Amino acid sequence: MIIIIFIFVGALEILMGIPLMYGKIKPNWFYGFRLPKTVSNKEIWYEVNKQTGRDFMVSGMIIIIVSLFLMAFNLNFDVVAMTTIQIFILMVLMATIIARGLLLIKKF
Repeated sequence: MIIIIFIFVGALEILMGIPLMYGKIKPNWFYGFRLPKTVSNKEIWYEVNKQTGRDFMVSGMIIIIVSLFLMAFNLNFDVVAMTTIQIFILMVLMATIIARGLLLIKKF
């Protein structure tokens, strides 16, 4: 069951990344890479969120692949171990997305 939840999380990341990547989300304080510098400048907003959208999509794919790998090979992990693995990977991916966004903002 936990694998299905993480597959859903990966799919949700992909779906959230698509409109960001294609510049369909206008500057706002609810959805996207939201900082005063990004919300106040459309050029920065669209550039940073284009990268963030791609990163979300890649992250979602990685989460799905890891989930399917854990399900396919049934490595005899208990629910706590599988959840810990998935959460750790998710946290590393989210930290990477944030770091890449902040580095891109510094270029402006």
